[in-house]
Amino acid sequence: MFAQVTPKFQLPEIGIFTWNVPENRLVADEIYASIYGLSADRLAKGVEIEEVIGLIFEDDRERAARSTHAAILAGKIATIDYRIHVGGLIRSASAYGRCLRDEDGIPSFFSGGIALDLSFSFAESRRKQDH
Repeated sequence: MFAQVTPKFQLPEIGIFTWNVPENRLVADEIYASIYGLSADRLAKGVEIEEVIGLIFEDDRERAARSTHAAILAGKIATIDYRIHVGGLIRSASAYGRCLRDEDGIPSFFSGGIALDLSFSFAESRRKQDH
């Protein structure tokens, strides 16, 4: 149905997720799982959002939560840059998402993507982790 197209520029690998807000279940693809260091099988079945939030660097967690909450209330796209703890290292990521509402206007699904910030070096990760 879709023709294979060669992109004009290199796109980052983007992990795709959907959070069922009322059920508090997040499902995601294998790229998302890889970024967070989680099991792709578990994420395909769904995990509680708190498991993912717990991997966000503590200094960034509240800001990321506030931004997400504001996006849910406003129904606008949120973009968030934050760090993630993965296997003893710190990764820098950029995420975006938008909350969709059901027919009664109640927040239902928050969907979006995440990509690693490839300019964030291993040396920076080690330096920040040591402090």
